[in-house]
Amino acid sequence: MTDQLPHEHFEKQQKKAKKIQKALEDAARTLMASKESIVTTLLNENVDIDIIMHATKLTEAQILEIKQKYGG
Repeated sequence: MTDQLPHEHFEKQQKKAKKIQKALEDAARTLMASKESIVTTLLNENVDIDIIMHATKLTEAQILEIKQKYGG
């Protein structure tokens, strides 16, 4: 183990935490973009909104927002 001062160890851990947080935020954006794409496709195929809500776990308001945003 290296001889690190407490503040150096803290700074290293803080940098790791920031990288992990950024990765999680990127993953969340990717997941939401995928859900938006799926919802738009389902709306274009005239799938009932209740079925979309059940399949995606999105609320009706979220689905309608996607519909307005992408014209599904």
